[in-house]
Amino acid sequence: MIKIFRKIRQDLLSKGKTGKYLKYAIGEIILVVIGILIALQINNKNDERKAEESVKKFYEATILDLEEASNATKTQINWFKMYQDLNFSLYEQSRKQIPNDSTLNFNLLIWTHSFRPLITDNYESKFDQINNDKIQELFRDIIWREQLVVEAIEEWNLMKIGTLRPFFFKNNINNVDESFSAERYKFIMYEVELLDSDSLIAHYNTSEFDQILYELRHKTSWAIQCFDGLEASNKNLRLALEYYLDGDYLNLNKIKSLKYYMKDE
Repeated sequence: MIKIFRKIRQDLLSKGKTGKYLKYAIGEIILVVIGILIALQINNKNDERKAEESVKKFYEATILDLEEASNATKTQINWFKMYQDLNFSLYEQSRKQIPNDSTLNFNLLIWTHSFRPLITDNYESKFDQINNDKIQELFRDIIWREQLVVEAIEEWNLMKIGTLRPFFFKNNINNVDESFSAERYKFIMYEVELLDSDSLIAHYNTSEFDQILYELRHKTSWAIQCFDGLEASNKNLRLALEYYLDGDYLNLNKIKSLKYYMKDE
């Protein structure tokens, strides 16, 4: 093709047709520019297609992480509801509303709790890969709610470490002999009674134990509240990503971030 254009230009010049040569040269330049623009457009579309495919793979992987995080959150909620059930049983026993129950797992009073903010760890540094404002908004919401959970558990743990464990120590409620009867290198969860139930019951209705129950009740319920908000935020983000992958941008944009405080349904 280049040889043909060159031959035409040479013929025009050799015949002294300068005007036609100039028109032809301009036309040739226009054709080249058009060709370049078409090539750029095709290249841009290919780049956009690759970028969109990359985003979709990123969102598909995110959905899997959100499902994993949701399962972990549901497990955590079950744990904290178990803690709260024990708190209420202790209160009801201390007020003689129910008989003392020897099957209660008093060991739960000792243990602290841990939580890994999976979405924060995996995605806080990847916001440049999120190409949709609504999805960015929902990502920020879930990361913020993970932080609320972290703070709630830290507060709950500090109460256990700073108040509850010293209470057991001071009042000789820790069951030393039972503790050392368990397998030497095994972490004890349920195998033996780490707290002497009779010594604990002896402190029912004391002002100190009542204040401990008060702290346990409210810090545990706040942790549950934060976990519920996190799970609702997780559900919103998963739904938004599914709408995006389906191309349903109308329903995607209808999703709203949660309010700070979630009222019970």
